[in-house]
Amino acid sequence: LPEMQMHQVTFASQFWQLKQEWLKAGKKWPPTLITVEGVSTSPATPGAVTMEEEADHTIRGVLLLAAYGVTRHLGWPTPFCCASSWGEQHYGSGMCERVPLLSPKVFYSAYATMTRQLNRMNYVKAIETGSASVFCLQFKHYKTGELLHVFWTIRGTRPVTVALEGRRQKAEGRNEDQNSLLTAHGLPLTRYDSMDNATELTAKGGKVTFPISASPCYVRGLDADAKISLGEPNHSDSKPAKDSARLGNLGDGAWKLSTERDEVYENVHLEF
Repeated sequence: LPEMQMHQVTFASQFWQLKQEWLKAGKKWPPTLITVEGVSTSPATPGAVTMEEEADHTIRGVLLLAAYGVTRHLGWPTPFCCASSWGEQHYGSGMCERVPLLSPKVFYSAYATMTRQLNRMNYVKAIETGSASVFCLQFKHYKTGELLHVFWTIRGTRPVTVALEGRRQKAEGRNEDQNSLLTAHGLPLTRYDSMDNATELTAKGGKVTFPISASPCYVRGLDADAKISLGEPNHSDSKPAKDSARLGNLGDGAWKLSTERDEVYENVHLEF
């Protein structure tokens, strides 16, 4: 997962460590920061992550890198999945299948949505959500000042409620519970899912509620920091796949650690 705090191929954890050492040196964090190898995520292959998970992980990876100041991705995304051994690990992801035909994956559309939503937007800050597994990042248009908030949770689904104090209402004589909202930029409050489908949000009691999932969604129209409260999470998606089979129980006493040396593992990379 791109949100993992400590892992050898999770850029977010490496950037956190880099930032600590950078600050110790007394240097300002650079205004332009690049990644050469992009977001490392596993490709969608049989027995690995699904098409949706591949898309979610890669888009969330980009968003988290933005939060650490990355402004340029010079080696990502790749148009097609890698072949050979590259295609089996965290460098193997791509927007289309390996066969060079018109075969875009979910990742392709999710990336198109993200680039349209973040066009000319600069990262501002992370917004506190009250949960270590729910994320909200704020972006701002470089010229107009329009705010964009991106929401997601690590797994399952969860309702998010945002308070709307100070937002201007449409002057159409309708009461607040039926009203759509207009911001100072004249924009309605709208939620876009990862496929860029728009849903205009309506207020109830000065608040709006909408669902979030592991796929980032984009909310436009807030004039200030999102004031967030969370509903109960739904983890009903966390269950074995239909074709899964129990192989055994590591705690039943039938298993034990071996002291035998693994010669293949020890000698597979002698040059290292």
